[in-house]
Amino acid sequence: MDRIVNIKPFEQVKTTLITSMTVRVMRFDLFKGASLYVSLLDENGNGVDSKVVEINGDDYKNWGGDDTFIYGYIAKKLGFSMPDVVAPPPAPLIFDPLALAPPPVIPMQEPAPTPVEEPAATPVEEPAPTPE
Repeated sequence: MDRIVNIKPFEQVKTTLITSMTVRVMRFDLFKGASLYVSLLDENGNGVDSKVVEINGDDYKNWGGDDTFIYGYIAKKLGFSMPDVVAPPPAPLIFDPLALAPPPVIPMQEPAPTPVEEPAATPVEEPAPTPE
Protein backbone atom coordinates (compact mmCIF):
# COMPACT_ATOMS: atom_id res chain seq x y z
CA MET A 1 0.00 0.00 0.00
CA ASP A 2 1.24 3.49 -0.86
CA ARG A 3 2.06 5.76 2.01
CA ILE A 4 0.86 9.38 1.89
CA VAL A 5 3.65 11.77 2.80
CA ASN A 6 3.09 15.47 3.48
CA ILE A 7 4.99 18.00 1.39
CA LYS A 8 5.22 21.79 1.36
CA PRO A 9 2.18 23.07 -0.59
CA PHE A 10 2.78 24.35 -4.10
CA GLU A 11 0.49 25.52 -6.90
CA GLN A 12 0.03 23.38 -9.94
CA VAL A 13 -2.04 24.96 -12.72
CA LYS A 14 -3.96 22.70 -15.04
CA THR A 15 -5.86 24.02 -18.04
CA THR A 16 -9.04 22.18 -18.95
CA LEU A 17 -11.23 22.85 -21.95
CA ILE A 18 -14.79 23.46 -20.79
CA THR A 19 -17.33 22.74 -23.52
CA SER A 20 -20.75 22.68 -21.85
CA MET A 21 -22.71 23.45 -18.72
CA THR A 22 -25.77 22.41 -16.80
CA VAL A 23 -27.92 24.86 -14.87
CA ARG A 24 -30.14 24.14 -11.90
CA VAL A 25 -32.22 26.60 -9.88
CA MET A 26 -31.12 26.44 -6.23
CA ARG A 27 -33.21 29.29 -4.83
CA PHE A 28 -36.12 31.13 -6.33
CA ASP A 29 -37.72 34.25 -4.84
CA LEU A 30 -40.80 35.13 -6.84
CA PHE A 31 -40.58 38.68 -8.30
CA LYS A 32 -37.11 39.17 -6.73
CA GLY A 33 -34.39 36.86 -7.98
CA ALA A 34 -32.85 33.42 -8.10
CA SER A 35 -29.65 31.52 -7.34
CA LEU A 36 -28.45 29.19 -10.09
CA TYR A 37 -26.07 26.26 -9.63
CA VAL A 38 -23.90 25.96 -12.75
CA SER A 39 -21.85 22.83 -13.46
CA LEU A 40 -19.09 23.27 -16.04
CA LEU A 41 -18.26 20.14 -18.04
CA ASP A 42 -15.45 19.03 -20.33
CA GLU A 43 -15.89 17.48 -23.77
CA ASN A 44 -16.52 14.04 -22.19
CA GLY A 45 -19.25 15.39 -19.89
CA ASN A 46 -17.03 15.20 -16.79
CA GLY A 47 -17.59 17.85 -14.13
CA VAL A 48 -14.69 20.30 -14.06
CA ASP A 49 -15.99 23.10 -11.85
CA SER A 50 -19.17 24.49 -10.36
CA LYS A 51 -20.31 28.03 -9.66
CA VAL A 52 -23.29 29.79 -8.11
CA VAL A 53 -24.69 32.64 -10.16
CA GLU A 54 -27.18 35.12 -8.70
CA ILE A 55 -29.73 36.94 -10.85
CA ASN A 56 -31.69 39.90 -9.43
CA GLY A 57 -33.37 43.17 -10.33
CA ASP A 58 -33.85 44.10 -13.97
CA ASP A 59 -31.87 41.08 -15.15
CA TYR A 60 -34.31 38.83 -13.29
CA LYS A 61 -37.28 40.68 -14.81
CA ASN A 62 -35.78 40.35 -18.31
CA TRP A 63 -35.32 36.61 -17.85
CA GLY A 64 -39.05 35.88 -18.16
CA GLY A 65 -39.02 32.21 -19.08
CA ASP A 66 -36.47 32.37 -21.88
CA ASP A 67 -33.74 29.77 -21.31
CA THR A 68 -31.46 31.31 -23.94
CA PHE A 69 -31.48 34.57 -21.96
CA ILE A 70 -30.34 32.85 -18.77
CA TYR A 71 -27.62 30.87 -20.58
CA GLY A 72 -26.27 34.11 -22.08
CA TYR A 73 -26.49 35.82 -18.68
CA ILE A 74 -24.50 33.03 -17.00
CA ALA A 75 -21.92 33.04 -19.79
CA LYS A 76 -21.42 36.78 -19.40
CA LYS A 77 -21.13 36.52 -15.59
CA LEU A 78 -18.59 33.69 -15.80
CA GLY A 79 -16.57 35.25 -18.63
CA PHE A 80 -17.27 32.93 -21.53
CA SER A 81 -19.54 33.11 -24.54
CA MET A 82 -22.27 31.02 -26.04
CA PRO A 83 -21.98 29.65 -29.57
CA ASP A 84 -24.05 31.35 -32.20
CA VAL A 85 -27.26 29.45 -32.45
CA VAL A 86 -28.42 28.96 -36.00
CA ALA A 87 -32.18 28.74 -36.19
CA PRO A 88 -33.33 25.53 -37.85
CA PRO A 89 -34.75 26.04 -41.32
CA PRO A 90 -38.51 26.38 -41.43
CA ALA A 91 -40.49 23.33 -42.36
CA PRO A 92 -41.23 23.20 -46.07
CA LEU A 93 -44.57 24.61 -47.05
CA ILE A 94 -46.59 22.02 -48.88
CA PHE A 95 -49.35 23.43 -51.02
CA ASP A 96 -52.52 21.40 -50.75
CA PRO A 97 -55.27 22.87 -52.91
CA LEU A 98 -57.83 20.54 -51.37
CA ALA A 99 -57.17 22.05 -47.97
CA LEU A 100 -58.31 25.43 -49.32
CA ALA A 101 -61.41 24.13 -51.08
CA PRO A 102 -64.67 24.47 -49.21
CA PRO A 103 -66.33 21.23 -48.24
CA PRO A 104 -68.76 19.90 -50.84
CA VAL A 105 -72.37 20.88 -50.45
CA ILE A 106 -74.66 17.90 -50.46
CA PRO A 107 -78.25 18.91 -51.22
CA MET A 108 -80.85 17.79 -48.79
CA GLN A 109 -83.03 15.09 -50.25
CA GLU A 110 -86.66 14.73 -49.45
CA PRO A 111 -87.21 11.43 -47.80
CA ALA A 112 -89.00 9.01 -50.06
CA PRO A 113 -92.55 8.41 -48.88
CA THR A 114 -93.00 5.03 -47.39
CA PRO A 115 -96.07 3.24 -48.70
CA VAL A 116 -98.78 3.08 -46.13
CA GLU A 117 -100.54 -0.21 -46.03
CA GLU A 118 -104.27 0.06 -45.88
CA PRO A 119 -105.78 -2.28 -43.38
CA ALA A 120 -107.22 -5.31 -45.08
CA ALA A 121 -110.97 -5.19 -45.36
CA THR A 122 -112.60 -7.75 -43.19
CA PRO A 123 -115.40 -9.52 -45.01
CA VAL A 124 -118.73 -8.86 -43.53
CA GLU A 125 -120.71 -12.01 -43.12
CA GLU A 126 -124.24 -11.75 -44.28
CA PRO A 127 -126.76 -13.63 -42.21
CA ALA A 128 -127.83 -16.87 -43.75
CA PRO A 129 -131.49 -16.93 -44.95
CA THR A 130 -133.77 -18.60 -42.54
CA PRO A 131 -136.28 -21.17 -43.85
CA GLU A 132 -139.81 -20.12 -43.52
